[in-house]
Amino acid sequence: MDTEKLLKYLGYDFYKQVQEADRPEEESLTFSEVFPEISRTKRSYLAGERLYSHQLSTFKALKSGKNVILISGSGSGKTEAWFLYSKDGAKTMAVYPTLALANDQISRLKEYSEALGLKAEAMDSMRRKEMKRVSSADILITNPAFLMTDMKRWVSGGPKILYGFVERMDLLVLDEFDFYDPRCIALIISMIKLLRLLSPKNFSIAILTATLGNPEEMARILTQINGRETEVIRGRPFR
Repeated sequence: MDTEKLLKYLGYDFYKQVQEADRPEEESLTFSEVFPEISRTKRSYLAGERLYSHQLSTFKALKSGKNVILISGSGSGKTEAWFLYSKDGAKTMAVYPTLALANDQISRLKEYSEALGLKAEAMDSMRRKEMKRVSSADILITNPAFLMTDMKRWVSGGPKILYGFVERMDLLVLDEFDFYDPRCIALIISMIKLLRLLSPKNFSIAILTATLGNPEEMARILTQINGRETEVIRGRPFR
């Protein structure tokens, strides 16, 4: 619908402002150069696309052992940014606010993993019957509620559904971080601290978000948790 024509038709006075289209900065590298197997997925059309600068920066930062806070708009490939690192064997737990809201990301991760011969498993309170698959997963996708519930069992002597994966975890990803309110963020930070205390591995942490009020403060918190340098990466949004 052409809003301008409609307003004119209705006789409204209005002010018109035209903003030039914009998109994230691109690198010379294409997806097929860093992830040739993508041509075997439903998203093979990405093979010839160039990486966005924030994707390459995230990959390099994680590969160098840093934590990452990636701030970039919706549809800018934040999932691919960390997967480029995980695809080479880094055991990764990806935490989404709810799995129902992450169907697209889960579908992409499973496609990418299958093309590489890796296993990506999604588990929440409705998928407990799949717990046998956790031990063989390369990428485990869950939500904070299920993870916190399971962590309580680790210290109470109950069945440890996710602990076997956490013992081998190289990277913890917290996606859609802008979904959480301040109270939830405080709980999640406490959860990360406890994960670090209970895990024998000093895993890296990646926070992905469209917006974040004080990324430098969050970077300081992450570095305090695991002693790793934290890099804040900003991607230019689509508009």
